[in-house]
Amino acid sequence: MKKEQKQELLQLQNELEPLARQIETPETLSAQGITELLEEKQPKRKKGKVIVLNTVRAMAAVLAVAIGVTSAVRLYDRPRVRHIPKAISSAESPLSGTTQKDITDYFTALKAEYDKNSVGDIFRYGKSLAVEDKAAMGVAEVAAESTNESTAVASTNTQVANVDEQDKIENDGRYLYYVMNDQTVRIVDTQTMQQVGRVEPFNNSITNTAIYYRNDRLVVLGVWYGKTKQQTVIRVFDVTDRAAPGLLKTVEQDGALFDSRLTGDRLIVLSNDGVPLYDLETKGGYANYEDVVPCTVVDGGEAQPLDATCITIMPDSESERYLVITTLDLDTLAGGGPHTSAILGAGDTVYCTEKQLFVASVDYGSFYATARAFSDVTTNLYEFSFLGATVALEHSGAVAGTLNNSFSLDSADGTLRVATTGTNNKGKTINRITVLDENLKEIGRIDGIAPGETIRAVRYIGQYGYVVTFERTDPLFVIDFSDKTNPKIVAELKLPGFSSYLHPFNGYLIGVGTDGDEDGATDGLKISLFDVSDPTAPREIDKLVIPRAESVVAYDHHGFLDNSTQNRFGLAYESHSNYYYERRFCTLSVENGKLKLLGSFTNHKNDDGENGQRVYQPDGSYVTAYTYEEGIDRGTFIGSTLYTASPERICAWPFDGGDCLGTVELEGGSRWNESYLSR
Repeated sequence: MKKEQKQELLQLQNELEPLARQIETPETLSAQGITELLEEKQPKRKKGKVIVLNTVRAMAAVLAVAIGVTSAVRLYDRPRVRHIPKAISSAESPLSGTTQKDITDYFTALKAEYDKNSVGDIFRYGKSLAVEDKAAMGVAEVAAESTNESTAVASTNTQVANVDEQDKIENDGRYLYYVMNDQTVRIVDTQTMQQVGRVEPFNNSITNTAIYYRNDRLVVLGVWYGKTKQQTVIRVFDVTDRAAPGLLKTVEQDGALFDSRLTGDRLIVLSNDGVPLYDLETKGGYANYEDVVPCTVVDGGEAQPLDATCITIMPDSESERYLVITTLDLDTLAGGGPHTSAILGAGDTVYCTEKQLFVASVDYGSFYATARAFSDVTTNLYEFSFLGATVALEHSGAVAGTLNNSFSLDSADGTLRVATTGTNNKGKTINRITVLDENLKEIGRIDGIAPGETIRAVRYIGQYGYVVTFERTDPLFVIDFSDKTNPKIVAELKLPGFSSYLHPFNGYLIGVGTDGDEDGATDGLKISLFDVSDPTAPREIDKLVIPRAESVVAYDHHGFLDNSTQNRFGLAYESHSNYYYERRFCTLSVENGKLKLLGSFTNHKNDDGENGQRVYQPDGSYVTAYTYEEGIDRGTFIGSTLYTASPERICAWPFDGGDCLGTVELEGGSRWNESYLSR
């Protein structure tokens, strides 16, 4: 970056710091975050020249508007209640034996404080400004079930073994189940390469459709707008007859789908539901119970408000938003209904093991809060057990700062390890890892990890944690947790660019992220192979860079395909030209400590109407192509055959590269998104 650009960015940061201190903003909209974003987006050097960034002042204007909007959202979403009934607000533990009066007292006080503190109609009617919670999609590594190449089958890439995560595609070893853009599910027979069935579980207003498959039962999740609010819908189908799936169960719960997990036959579905304080009516100054609690509907019956005993009010709670949790046993659908509970305090991130469910929720605190030593933002943590008939809140705690995603959390040996990024009272970005005991109380931590940088990726493997931060280079830190009360940094490896996702693979560690130079300019997809056989001395032993590309895995970890039993893996990525992009899929192997690109695949048709394979070459060349199609969402495999799925069709390929083996044209495939791949 040129000297004058650095000076301009420094001046921008200095101008924004006072605003950031006056108004709480999310980490990505902080002065530090904006300037990091601008530096990160600097185009890569070409022939000794750097393209001058022309958007610095425009971004400053955008930030000013964003700060204004954030302020409005904060005042709407986070009213600070000072008059919650003493029996509730002073509780040292979650209120048990909750009654309807406890809940109506709570919301009556919340409504009164909201009306008192609302500033003008823009806040009173600021619902359109509210920022939706975005669940960090979990990710993963699950080895294929068999080492026999002929029977190996891909699984959804999950963070924890034996804990499945919702995705767009499922694979039962013969049939593929794929969510289309119109939110219907297509069923494809890979033996005949034909679409044999479809599931249309929702109306046209459905969004965020996700699926699970287990033992001839297909679970379809989605969100629609009910009579007055968003609702999450669960539908379970019997797909024994793939041509005519039969509906077995329907459950609706208030709130937008946040995330879900499936462990064994136990399905856990979470949604975030808010009580609209600006529109809440009170009779005689008192809230009505049915207006302030979530409802459920089972098999098309009447909406039923949750029983007060199924609702938890946390100590010092000031939130008008519920985390709603429904559990459903897929093996006993006919014999028992779902169980739904709720906790006041919406969720942001889910981490789940076979026995425990952890939900993290960011708390930005008071609009006028004074900055704390580490961070004026905290992350609340809730631990639930779900081995019994119901979900039960076991423990709660909090850590300073915010999570990067679900991989910032890890449960091991009775402890929970939590990696966070925060800002100190001088506006400096700092990072921390906190170790919590079984009661979610702090027993150890490590501070001062890469001051001024932000965490981009975390992966815990046994007693070690691998943490990637980024400002101008990519430090890979190795943390030793053998002493739970005193974790230590035992290694640090600095490289250009940064990894957004880390994946253990046959004794190696794979990093997927962005390539860069020593000045912090970033460009291109980088796949790194790390030797971590000695965790105290990690080495990058090989790397592959695809120019003008970025990985889907950076924001959706289900885009990574683990075929470690055959020493192969794949990932979805976006290849960019000057104006358009194309979603593609590539497969790789690790041979003698080296990465080998096996193939790069597209699903679109070539000029002859045939499906063409576009193979990226080591010299950086690839074939020019034009398409109005949307590109590959996911890859999956059965045996040695790779299947790439896009809204138009599913294509079959040899996993190691080669000509297309067959295609299935999907009914109603979308072609609205124009893409272009240049030389």
